[in-house]
Amino acid sequence: MEKLDRYLQEHFDLPAKNPSEEAQRRWRRAVGTIVKNRRRRFRWVPDLDRRSLDKAKVRSTQDELALITSKHDSKSLKMHGGVDGISKKVHSTFDRGICASDLDTRQNIYGVNRYVEKPSRSFWMFVWDALQDMTLIILMVCALLSAVVGLASEGWPKGMYDGLGIILSIFLVVMVTALSDYKQSLQFKELDNEKKKIFINVTRDGRRQKISIYDLVVGDIVHLSIGDQVPADGLYIHGYSLLIDESSLSGESDPVYVSQDKPFILAGTKVQDGSAKMIVTASLLLQGIFENTSAEVVKEKDGKQTVLGTPTERAILEFGLSLEGDCDAEYTTCTKVKVEPFNSVKKKMAVLVSLPGGTARWFCKGASEIILLLDDNFTTIINVARWGRAVYINIQKFVQFQLTVNIVALVINFVSACITGSAPLTAVQLLWVNMIMDTLGALALATEPPNDEMMKRPPVRRGESFITKVMWRNIMGQSLYQLFVLGALMFGGERLLNIKGADSKSIINTLIFNSFVFCQKINIFRGIISNWIFMAVIAATVAFQVVIIEFLGTFASTVPLNWQHWLLSVGLGSISLIVGVILKCIPVGSSENSATPNGYRRLASGPDDI
Repeated sequence: MEKLDRYLQEHFDLPAKNPSEEAQRRWRRAVGTIVKNRRRRFRWVPDLDRRSLDKAKVRSTQDELALITSKHDSKSLKMHGGVDGISKKVHSTFDRGICASDLDTRQNIYGVNRYVEKPSRSFWMFVWDALQDMTLIILMVCALLSAVVGLASEGWPKGMYDGLGIILSIFLVVMVTALSDYKQSLQFKELDNEKKKIFINVTRDGRRQKISIYDLVVGDIVHLSIGDQVPADGLYIHGYSLLIDESSLSGESDPVYVSQDKPFILAGTKVQDGSAKMIVTASLLLQGIFENTSAEVVKEKDGKQTVLGTPTERAILEFGLSLEGDCDAEYTTCTKVKVEPFNSVKKKMAVLVSLPGGTARWFCKGASEIILLLDDNFTTIINVARWGRAVYINIQKFVQFQLTVNIVALVINFVSACITGSAPLTAVQLLWVNMIMDTLGALALATEPPNDEMMKRPPVRRGESFITKVMWRNIMGQSLYQLFVLGALMFGGERLLNIKGADSKSIINTLIFNSFVFCQKINIFRGIISNWIFMAVIAATVAFQVVIIEFLGTFASTVPLNWQHWLLSVGLGSISLIVGVILKCIPVGSSENSATPNGYRRLASGPDDI
């Protein structure tokens, strides 16, 4: 008896909660569908074998539907009863479409019309990318060698200053670069999410409506028109002269005529001509725009009328509604016999309708009747042009600014090294200048907003040089001035400024570094007062410059300066503004594109002026 109880408990024990599938199958085969326990008098045991069989049938039907369309299998389509039979299998009708209440069920059975996105890149991945820069790798090797040589020659901690300074500069450059790239990636992701907000026209519950492409399911009735891209595999129901461009899939340039004899429509193809309705047989996400559809007036439950369709069709229907026309009455009093959809080749649209009296009427909408639905005003296009020119000009400003810095730093260090055997600008100082000029300077110049003067300039030709003659004039003029000033300080600074003592060389080198930085800060362009971002950058760099000179002397190879030397540095940098004004007075040869008064071309007065 004990063995029997143990056997029954091991093989026929069916717990009330979370029983295993094997235990449920064993009980159903041996006993039946009803089980009795202490807490519940009776409960039902599911038929898992039949449930698995039903799921397998659903999967096979789903796969078969997808293969019918993708393989153009006419034989299998006839076996299923044609398009009508497929519609019945997916529980959809041509007139009413699917029921919105079945959306969750269909998504569970046929899948969701989405793809798994890659996870966003983290901030530390951008840090790793920034560290892959070859210049930074070379600097890291130099920092290591500098630390080793410094420790061997000068000991701890003085021998580590140069190496630590280079490492700190690399750290700041990497952090700023990674932060900027990470912020841009977040902005691009937001833009990409906006771009993915795609809507298509379908019929559901007997009403034509716009839905998101992500809500598209098998059985949906989709409306297609010229220019649309097919959002999913489907079958043609009815339409007018539907031509599909399958070149993106097959490589064939000739369009395919789709009809009831050849009803197969593939996702990713494009409607070249005509319009039609199709039933979705396999959900396939497509990154495209599905805004061009045939117009239709939809009445909401509250009686409000909404016009769906292309801008041209919407404008025409809205005009008819404004004249108190009844679209439903017009639709019911006539029958469409033939429709010629509008396209860019024929530039017309026509429809042949049959009237109740037995007569027919031909309506044609040609080029003279095209209606354009534009924005409320023209400022959108103007703003795009303004910002495009502003970005181009700001990039030119930054390139001009950067070339001036590099030319002066390279020449002054090269000449000094050749003549005196030492360079006035150390590696740490050059890294500091590179960081504030590349990062903060680029931020300030790139955020300068557009102004009305930019719109007076003629457009830039495609083959025109990016660095113009005016830019070369400014670059060479500012470079010559800075080289003259820094060269005078380097070779005659001690005598001109009456600097004596053991640290006179360090004071001169610090003064050269300080003057060089202030020349770059003030060597900017007009409009800086109105740009608060630029003013904040200037204030921050000046504050950092004071900290480096006065408090980080050992680290940056500088010595503190008195107030006279600070005034001299600021004064030498301020003269850059005067030099800039003088340079503008120097004429340079202008291109044909810019040799127009106030940026406008004179209208032709005759054939000779054209």
